[in-house]
Amino acid sequence: MVHPHVIEDISKLKYPDIKDVGRKVFELAELHCLRIPTREGFVIKVPFFRDFLLSTGIYEDIERARSMHFFQTDVSTDSIQRLIREKIVRTPIPRDLLSILHKFYAKLAGELFESPVDIFSSKKAEESDLYPKVSGDANTVLKIKHIWAANLDSFTAIAIVKNTNFDLSGKIFTNDKVFDKRLHKEQHLRLSQYCDAIEKHFRIPKEIEFGIKDDKIYITMINPYTGNINKNINHSKIVVSGEPLNPGVVTGIARILHKSEANMQIKKGEILIIPELSSIFYKNIKNAKAVIVDSSLSSSKDKAIYKDNFHIATIEGAGNATRIFRNGTVVTVDGTTGKAYLGGFL
Repeated sequence: MVHPHVIEDISKLKYPDIKDVGRKVFELAELHCLRIPTREGFVIKVPFFRDFLLSTGIYEDIERARSMHFFQTDVSTDSIQRLIREKIVRTPIPRDLLSILHKFYAKLAGELFESPVDIFSSKKAEESDLYPKVSGDANTVLKIKHIWAANLDSFTAIAIVKNTNFDLSGKIFTNDKVFDKRLHKEQHLRLSQYCDAIEKHFRIPKEIEFGIKDDKIYITMINPYTGNINKNINHSKIVVSGEPLNPGVVTGIARILHKSEANMQIKKGEILIIPELSSIFYKNIKNAKAVIVDSSLSSSKDKAIYKDNFHIATIEGAGNATRIFRNGTVVTVDGTTGKAYLGGFL
């Protein structure tokens, strides 16, 4: 039996949903708590995709492909994955799942499906799959399947929001407000207030995307901050410096693991501090918000593999971070400059 909450209105998401919808979508949900306008929409959670795979038998194909890759057999995993992707696109969504999707889609696009929607995956901005102005239920289902097929290595939630023909749109950093010259004074004030509220809520700067329709400002997306935070942080707080491996600026609770503790499980969202980037830590890296590593990967190939598989702020070559930091302390990681700070950004 299909669980009724595999799809949910973004405005109704609660914190436990974050594991099934991803941070990108959940941060949009948090805007409703801040009473900041955002577009109406819903999210197809990861369990919906998993139910689709299980009910159609495709999940077994994926597991076989993963097993072949893990044991390094001679079978070409690329060709197998291509076949699986093609199968996902052409396989009908089972009726019980499709009826739930139809209910939410009809509410958003209208009973005649006359309103176009924007469809995107709940991943970082530079990695997110985006299909704007999609019209019709058949096209919508097809785009959903294309996103599923493109993310076999890491299942992703999919957001579907009402497309709005904005009069004006743009991007702005919450801590470095450079306003579009086309905005009038009242819009400057409102957008500035939204920026301040968002930065205060998340306790770290963000890049936000906005759109204006009939003088109403909507926040359409919240992205990780990729600017330089050095001018905003007291340099006496810098604890370690290393080499940036993955960009991003995040604040979280430090969790130090040595090789003998690699089998211990960290809490989701902690800052993982480890002596080396070896495979024994990969399971915990998947749950981490950011990573600080004492040593550095030895080859550009290893660095590329890590970047392909993990998309969180990472500093390598930090020296003795595992000895300097303490478990439970608040740490800010700047994966853009390779610096880690003691305490939160604000």
